[in-house]
Amino acid sequence: MELDPKFAYAYAVVGAVSKNTRAENSAMEYCRKAYELRDRTNARERFYIEAAYFTYVTGDEEKAAKSTPNLAELIPRITPPGTT
Repeated sequence: MELDPKFAYAYAVVGAVSKNTRAENSAMEYCRKAYELRDRTNARERFYIEAAYFTYVTGDEEKAAKSTPNLAELIPRITPPGTT
């Protein structure tokens, strides 16, 4: 099985893990790569990638916050059983 070297969301997740383990340079590198490839993703993944990029690479918390305003709308609503 081959891995997709253009799997943008995976780069963003590895970037976040790298940041959480204090591997600052790796975090920036992975998040930058994810940001470059973000056009290959769906809207939900793109929000995550942009937030990671602005948080870990540019340090622009305001842009990071603005990149996720509609995330709640993208998460499917699940109706609990027996409530319909």
